[in-house]
Amino acid sequence: MATLSEIREQTRSQVVEHWKLCEESGLQHTNANRDDVLAVLDRLYDGLAGIAGRGDEAALNDLLRTTYGDLDGINEACDGMLLETDERELLVPIIVGGVEAAGFDPAAFPDGEPGGEFRNF
Repeated sequence: MATLSEIREQTRSQVVEHWKLCEESGLQHTNANRDDVLAVLDRLYDGLAGIAGRGDEAALNDLLRTTYGDLDGINEACDGMLLETDERELLVPIIVGGVEAAGFDPAAFPDGEPGGEFRNF
């Protein structure tokens, strides 16, 4: 299993590449909203590092609620057209991988997606 720092590095390269391809295709993906998404993910990883190994599901849920709320805010600023299927397929596994690296079992959550009830995209 990858560590949080490894996942953070992988995340950065995956998001940068995805945003570049989307922007080249004429979508509303810009360096600015890419950086906003990366900042949300950095805060997630910082939070996960703080609760890693503690098994504190309440803290995890608070962290995921905030993360998905922040991502929803970025999406709303783009008229709900930024985070769609491709972004969900990119970001959800990244988030789940981080949760797992912090010592939580994704299978213990509905549909294997910790925080899925907070996700609107």
